Amino acid sequence: MTTTLKIKFAVQPCDDYTFTFAIADVGDGVFDSGVLLGSNTFIACPNVQINNRLMSASPDTITMCSGGSVTLTAPTGAGLSWSTGETTPSITVTQPGTYFCSYAAGSCSATTDPVVVIQSGSIQTPVISQNGTLLESNIIPSTSITYQWSFNGTDIPGANGSVYTPTANGCYTLTIFEGSCESSSNTVCVTLTSVNEFISSQVQLVPNPSRDVVKIITPFQSGTGTTLTVLDLSGRIILEKQFSGAEFLLDINALNSGMYMIQLANSATSWLARRSFVVEK
Repeated sequence: MTTTLKIKFAVQPCDDYTFTFAIADVGDGVFDSGVLLGSNTFIACPNVQINNRLMSASPDTITMCSGGSVTLTAPTGAGLSWSTGETTPSITVTQPGTYFCSYAAGSCSATTDPVVVIQSGSIQTPVISQNGTLLESNIIPSTSITYQWSFNGTDIPGANGSVYTPTANGCYTLTIFEGSCESSSNTVCVTLTSVNEFISSQVQLVPNPSRDVVKIITPFQSGTGTTLTVLDLSGRIILEKQFSGAEFLLDINALNSGMYMIQLANSATSWLARRSFVVEK
């Protein structure tokens, strides 16, 4: 009548843990209850993440293209140190080799299984720069290349073009993929200018909150073109519209209840206006 229980949870190398077991007898006088601990069952399986994808505890070999990079992330723990000498949980690898992470605290030590990085193929290294209100890369768009922008280390859903318009103050990077190759750019930190903030303050959304239609009143001159983008709070693009003139009626019947951001990029200026609005159904 013995039942085998398997328990698995995350631990940090060289930390102490206490296990507490609670059991209950049914109350009869015939059968006793007990706990049996199998030998060698308290096993720590160190893992190394590659580009935020968790790898198994057995040794792994991955391919990195010339000009590309791979991000390795190990579990946090006392006395963390990479074979490269770096002591941060994540490191960016640009050269082939064998990489592992060690831990040490008092008489305790632990080492992750190694990850072997080999080099095959090549890819361009993207360089991004700020051009007015846009972030642009030096990579010529191609059908064989895909893009992924990230904000403060987190991928931005739907941000898959060679150009990106920042929606918040913070740091942005671009990763490109070509075949089995990938490469990450430099980091550009953006602070929205006071000019754009001033322009944003002059944009009116009527009514706000709204149920079906929002009237957008802008300070842009008549005859100029404006790109209107609606984003959710994660920065994902929900819809885009083009209009000319100073006013526009936006149909929001297709949007679910919640808060959104309207972004207006005027073609005649470098102004970028952003205003939040609420949809109530």
